[in-house]
Amino acid sequence: MKIIPFAVSSRFNEQQYEQGAQWLLQNRCEILSNPILRIGLETYLNGSDEERLRELQRACSEERADAIWAVRGGYGMTRLLPMLKDCEPVAPIVGFSDTTALMMHFWALHGLKSLHAPLITQLSEESAESSQALLLALNGQARDVAYPSLSLRKTYLKDRIRGTLLAANLSMLVELLGTRSMPSLCGTILVLEDVGEKPYRLDRMLTHLWAAGALKGIQAIVLGYLTDCGDEPFKVFEERCQSFEIPLLTGLPVGHEQPNWPVPIGVEAEIQLQSHRGTLKVLEEVFPSRLLFRC
Repeated sequence: MKIIPFAVSSRFNEQQYEQGAQWLLQNRCEILSNPILRIGLETYLNGSDEERLRELQRACSEERADAIWAVRGGYGMTRLLPMLKDCEPVAPIVGFSDTTALMMHFWALHGLKSLHAPLITQLSEESAESSQALLLALNGQARDVAYPSLSLRKTYLKDRIRGTLLAANLSMLVELLGTRSMPSLCGTILVLEDVGEKPYRLDRMLTHLWAAGALKGIQAIVLGYLTDCGDEPFKVFEERCQSFEIPLLTGLPVGHEQPNWPVPIGVEAEIQLQSHRGTLKVLEEVFPSRLLFRC
């Protein structure tokens, strides 16, 4: 598998990048180029908008790439989205956090499937189980990933929920409202995670999505980690989803903690329900079969 890294959000730690690059090399990946560490606006951006846009455009147009993989998240992606003109990636995007804005953008405009997964700087920190799940997804075997059991927060009369699987950082998703980068959520199973948001802010963002009509026709919300989000943030989702009459499941190990399991974006999936438990099952692939072992 040929990887093109890109670092167009916040600045990254070079040692963490090298550790992640070693993980990729050890798992039969080829790195086509290395990202550039720059000094950006007050150092919270990895370069100017123009520099970061050029790097992103180069990564998206690299015809040898099998995957376009984010080095780090943080902040900065939404500054670039309005400037992306006639840019359609040649390969799936891999990453999460700030990168989910980019993945939602390309799904909305081009129907590009992506993979919500650890950033390159985090790969060496993953557990053996989540690393194996990531390798399966990269190798066109996401349908074989056995996700941990989910908890259904309210009785649901049907035995399964089916829809298009999307995964995003809640804050990033709300920032896309009213822009061309916001995808339709109708008919989707939406995986959400976030970090550092107080319960009232989670409430406000969910209410904003609902009031804007973005949650109309959604099949279910599945929660990953709500890291450093105050006391009992899951109760906010439980109350809001009950009010919106949206099935809510929790317990997916996805987001700003380890392990961070891979979740395909833009594929059909279903949640098989039994009593108050649910099992997520991916039904389609993002990557071709056995891509890691391609000569």
